[in-house]
Amino acid sequence: LGLTPTHRRAEVPFVSWFTFEDGLLASERFYFDLAALCDGLGVPVAEMRAALAALRNDAGALVAGG
Repeated sequence: LGLTPTHRRAEVPFVSWFTFEDGLLASERFYFDLAALCDGLGVPVAEMRAALAALRNDAGALVAGG
């Protein structure tokens, strides 16, 4: 993500949600507390949000063919 490594670990509770169609995995979603993750890693939430937004934009450009 282009963030400076902190060499810290974080334990963050999460929930995963799966859907199935015809006995096969159709989708998966993971939910976690971004602030808790950032706090554990020692990364400012705003910095993480900016890095993730850039990642989403890059992925969107790939999907759109850019």
